[in-house]
Formats: sequence, structure tokens, C-alpha cells
Amino acid sequence: LGDARRAFEWARRAHAEAPTGDTLARLEAMAAAHGLWEELIRVYEAGRAKATDAAAELGIATRVAEICETRLDDSRRAFAVLRDALAHEPEATRLLPELERLG
Repeated sequence: LGDARRAFEWARRAHAEAPTGDTLARLEAMAAAHGLWEELIRVYEAGRAKATDAAAELGIATRVAEICETRLDDSRRAFAVLRDALAHEPEATRLLPELERLG
């Protein structure tokens, strides 16, 4: 009905009920088509809160940082996201190079 935010919200609810790669891909596509990047970040942050292992949290943080840097043109925010994720990667082999690049 021409209301991208509302459509995104319904798709987000469906994803929250039964998260799959397909529902997340649909949300990604909607965010790209309508510039709903902040809304997509909130979806990822909700998933990060439910993550049960460090690898999942690192993957989500990396994706959020990528969105911040490339879609929102906010490298400071991307840096902050990755910096906060360092707690889940004590050796920092994956995040440190990205932090150095952003810095």
C-alpha cells in the first residue's frame, strides 16, 4: 500500500517469530530498496541480544558495522560497534584489522 516502513515492520515481526535466512534476506532487500538501514540495524541488534555464541555475535557486529560504514556513511559508529564487539574476540585477530582500517 505504499508504506515501506509498515511493510518492513510486518516482515520484521515475521522474522522475530521464525527467523530464517530467507526472512533476513527479505529484510535486507527491503532496507536496500527503501533506505531503512536504521530499522535493519535494530533487527540485527535484536538478533545479537539473543546470540548464544561469540561467533554469532561477531558476525552480527561485523554486519552492523558494514551497514554503518557503507550505507550510513558513519565510520565512527562502525568503529564503535566493532570496538564493543572486541569483548567477544579476546585475540582480536578478526576485528583489530578492521578497527585499524577504520581508525
